[in-house]
Amino acid sequence: MKLGATTDQRGTHFAVFCESGEAVELCLLDSAGQEQRLAMSKLTEHIWNRYVPGVGAGQRYGYRVHGLYRPASGHRFNPAKLLLDPYAKAIEGVVDWDESVNGQRIGADDTVPGGRDSAPHVPRSVVIDDTFDWGDDRHPEVRWSDTVLYDAHVRGLTKQHPDLPPHRDSRAPLVQCGADLPPTPHTSPCKARCCGRRTRLSSPPRISRSLRQADQISSSS
Repeated sequence: MKLGATTDQRGTHFAVFCESGEAVELCLLDSAGQEQRLAMSKLTEHIWNRYVPGVGAGQRYGYRVHGLYRPASGHRFNPAKLLLDPYAKAIEGVVDWDESVNGQRIGADDTVPGGRDSAPHVPRSVVIDDTFDWGDDRHPEVRWSDTVLYDAHVRGLTKQHPDLPPHRDSRAPLVQCGADLPPTPHTSPCKARCCGRRTRLSSPPRISRSLRQADQISSSS
């Protein structure tokens, strides 16, 4: 099951992992901060979920979790506190450090939970629509035996390259469309969303040279 908030044309499915909680509430918030609480169902593997028809991108939400409050045992469940979705792809707002954001009651030891609602003073998770129309783009269908994975440090890969545009030490040059670049060992297919053509790397990946050397040794033996 996909965790987080997943939208479709009819609504949004919410799923979150919580092993020790006794109940989880999905909290939907409007622009005025008004909150609607919906009970979630627990599935296998400690995943709680709820599908809400009519909810789509832009919806602000959070969770409230009920359970034991026993700090000595590692349990600090407190439904007075609005929680971010740990799988959220966007959040809105900041913590303003009001007294209510503390889990325990101020002036008491941590065995006494704080009862003030933290919702007005903490960020909210936001539902987003991350679907993307790939058009006529197709999987390159490169065999695993012909595939090389190269872990590149963006700044080091682009900073000194004379043919790259400004902002060399960012990700932008790596997705710069290069229709005029002929296919070479230094060129790799760019499958980023903004470009389906070829992007030139600043130098051949070291792992590629190692593989070529291994092939030469294998051929000569």
